[in-house]
Amino acid sequence: MATSVAYTYDVEDFIKNPNPEPISKVKLEESINSGMQVLGNNMIGYPYFKERQLYVFNMDGKKVGEFAEFPSSSISYSDIEKTDAYYMGFITNGKDKTAICYYMTDLIEIYNSNGLLEKRMHGPERFFAYFNETSDGENLSSSPVKGRNRDAYFSPKHGGDHFLVLYNGGYIDEKDHSSYCTKMFSFSWDGTPGNIYVLNDPIFTFCVDKQRKKIYGISKTPDYHIVEYDWSKE
Repeated sequence: MATSVAYTYDVEDFIKNPNPEPISKVKLEESINSGMQVLGNNMIGYPYFKERQLYVFNMDGKKVGEFAEFPSSSISYSDIEKTDAYYMGFITNGKDKTAICYYMTDLIEIYNSNGLLEKRMHGPERFFAYFNETSDGENLSSSPVKGRNRDAYFSPKHGGDHFLVLYNGGYIDEKDHSSYCTKMFSFSWDGTPGNIYVLNDPIFTFCVDKQRKKIYGISKTPDYHIVEYDWSKE
């Protein structure tokens, strides 16, 4: 799934043209495992199973830095367990902030444009990924539940002066568990909590129309479809 080329498309052409052509493509010096995000005059991407979580590239594709150490924990993770335990999604404001939202730990981190950690928020339930029973998880949990993993944050998106992220919290080993989410949180780019939105049609991922204040999410109740939410009354 890793890729080493970043493509740029014109939005209108990409939507309307069945065979859109990229405006430009950049060969990256190292492969990444997810889409790119613009951070000021650079691009950042996620290299799976590396010492740091984000690589920084200039617009010519040359790697110019890396940042975001894995969170510390008293749990004895193997290298691959650590990578999976802190698997994450990330989003930037396009200028000087990056938010990392973890999938199996209800942890969010805010970094500045220099790759320095500005804020770490653990909650609302303070859990973490658990692959073994070697410790009680002091440092990243106040009350661990051994041997049971939970879904945490999914699909962070840029919402203008804040970012939005889905929150699940369910135990993945429960019979009726679904990774689709009925809660969405908003945070300012300095990490201040904003609103909690309760969705009547659960979604797994979404996109944001910042101008029209609309959210479009993918749901599967009862079949796969796109659901529209009005985000203007906040």
